[in-house]
Amino acid sequence: MTIDGMVPGYPPAHHVLRDLAIEVQHARTGSRAWLPCPEPVRNERGRVRLGALATAVDAVCGGLAAVTAAPGWIATADLTLHVIAPLEADELVATATVRRAGRTTIVVGAEVASTSRPETTLAVASLTFSVLHRRESNPVIAIPDDESVAPRRSFMGETSQFDLPVYDACGFRTVGAGVVEVDPQEYIVNSLGAVQGGVLASLVDAATVSALGPDTETADLQLVYLALAKQGPIRASATVERADDDAAVTSVVVDDLAAERRTSVARCTGVRW
Repeated sequence: MTIDGMVPGYPPAHHVLRDLAIEVQHARTGSRAWLPCPEPVRNERGRVRLGALATAVDAVCGGLAAVTAAPGWIATADLTLHVIAPLEADELVATATVRRAGRTTIVVGAEVASTSRPETTLAVASLTFSVLHRRESNPVIAIPDDESVAPRRSFMGETSQFDLPVYDACGFRTVGAGVVEVDPQEYIVNSLGAVQGGVLASLVDAATVSALGPDTETADLQLVYLALAKQGPIRASATVERADDDAAVTSVVVDDLAAERRTSVARCTGVRW
C-alpha cells in the first residue's frame, strides 16, 4: 500500500483491522496510531484488552519499520508490551520511534497514552523487525519526497463496527483451562494468509486470562514469532509458572495443529489491579 491507500483487496471489507478503526500517521522521524476504545474492545472491568492495544502497536510500529527498511521489506520478529497502569481511556494513542536501524534488523519503540491525558504514559512497547528482500506482492508504504509527515489514514471501512466483543469476533474459543484456539479466516489473517501478529498477541492474552482467572489482566507480554500460523486450528496453551495474591507469570506456546508446527512462544505477567 501507499501511505494514502491500501493494497487492493487487503484488508477486506470485513476485517479486524477495519473494525478496530485504527488510524495511523507516518513521518520520517516517527509515527502515531489512534485506537478508539468502545465497549467491544474492553474486558469485564471496562479496561481495554491487551490484544487490541497490541494490534494497534503492531500496525504503527510495523508501518514505521517498513518506511525505514524501504526499498526492502520487514517481518515482525518479536513484540514486548508492558502496561504501566490500567488501560482506561476513550481513545489510546501510540507514538512510535525507531530505536535502531541496522542492515538486518530494525528496532522500534512506542509509548502509549490516553488522548485525554497525553502526559501520562500507560504502556510502553518494543518490537524487533527482520529486514527482508522485497517481493512484488509486498505493499509499499512511502512518504512523498516533499512531505515530512504523511496524511492521517484510517483502516476503517464504510461498515466497520463490532457485532461482538473483539475476541469473540475473531473466533476465539476456550477448549480448556489456559487453552484457546482460533481458525485462520479472512477476518483475522494478514496479506500472506497467516494469522495477523496482533491477533496472535490477543490469543496469547486470552490464554493467559483463561489460565489465571477472569479477575486477572495481562500487564506484560513478551512474544516471539517463529513461523506463520496459516493452517489451523491455531492453539495457544498457557502454563502457570508462578503465582501469588497480586500477580502471576505464565509461559505460552502457540501451535499450528494441522501443520504440526510451533508458531510463537510467549511469557506473560498477569496482575490484579
